[in-house]
Amino acid sequence: MLLKTIHVKCVVCGEVNEFKDVASVSANGFYDLDMRPPAQKRDAIIYEVQVCKKCFYVNNSIDELIDKRVFEIIKSEKYLTIAKKDINTAAKGYLLLGEIFKYSDIEVSGWNYLKAAWVFDDLRQYDEAVDARKQAIGYFKQLLGGLEGGRREQAKAVVVDLLRRTGDFENAIKLANELLEETKDKKAFVIAAMKTQILLSKDEDDGCCNMEDVDEILETGQELERAGK
Repeated sequence: MLLKTIHVKCVVCGEVNEFKDVASVSANGFYDLDMRPPAQKRDAIIYEVQVCKKCFYVNNSIDELIDKRVFEIIKSEKYLTIAKKDINTAAKGYLLLGEIFKYSDIEVSGWNYLKAAWVFDDLRQYDEAVDARKQAIGYFKQLLGGLEGGRREQAKAVVVDLLRRTGDFENAIKLANELLEETKDKKAFVIAAMKTQILLSKDEDDGCCNMEDVDEILETGQELERAGK
């Protein structure tokens, strides 16, 4: 991964901020079951959000205005409470983006809370990661009724992983079975992923799992089933 230094003027307050930006990155490898990308793209997440050091406006690039409501949102008590927390800057940025987008696009809000969880995962701040995932669950669940086709399938699969990663194994199994019923024999990998989620949830395993792990986990599960364990 190649980084470069950039200077960006905040569209809200005019402050010029210095950031590290990704000049080039590789994305080869396997995605996690919550769609976190692999390899260098995985590590680049901390450089993909910018927080203004003066007014705390946040965006992927703070010289761009998300919404005119931003001027009020960044003055709100909840926003400022997050902004003033002594936490990792990238995690803070994604939490703040989640707060901004909840008024206009709850799908984007959900993804930003999930990205905050990924940052907390890397920092081994697991309680904070669980809290961020629970926020993401709320927004993704709101989406499910209004989505169709592949987008609904993806959102539902992500929620299954979020539920398992937050220790809600019973509901993870229930939702995985629902998705299996809806998918049936249409998409082999979705079926394999959901069966993996069920096996992990039955073992109360709340750890990270990527798409490379699926075949191995299913094979182990089948061997245990044949052995009557």
